[in-house]
Amino acid sequence: MIDVVFLLIVFFLVSSHLARQEARIDVNLPAAATGQRSLAPAGRWTIDIPRDGRPQLSGEPIDAATLLQRLREQAETPPAVRLRGDGATDFATIEPLLAACAEGGVSDISFGVFPVGE
Repeated sequence: MIDVVFLLIVFFLVSSHLARQEARIDVNLPAAATGQRSLAPAGRWTIDIPRDGRPQLSGEPIDAATLLQRLREQAETPPAVRLRGDGATDFATIEPLLAACAEGGVSDISFGVFPVGE
């Protein structure tokens, strides 16, 4: 029983650290009137695209070619991907990442937005 409690503590410490790291990246999410809240699936990758247009995966710079290579390494079970793009980011910056995800076999892609009216 103590082992299980210890593992839960470690899990929550690690997940809270990742959430804080993600919040440090300056991304002004766009607003959306439609959509739904989703729970983060285990192993989801979050790609942040700040205003300067330089995508980051877990705080490290990444481009579409590198993303595709990393997704192919996970070919057996492609991860879910969440894109957090700044509202001022051009679609030309996001489109290559979407194409890499599609080519890498990702079937669960979501976009980070602020809900309108909340």
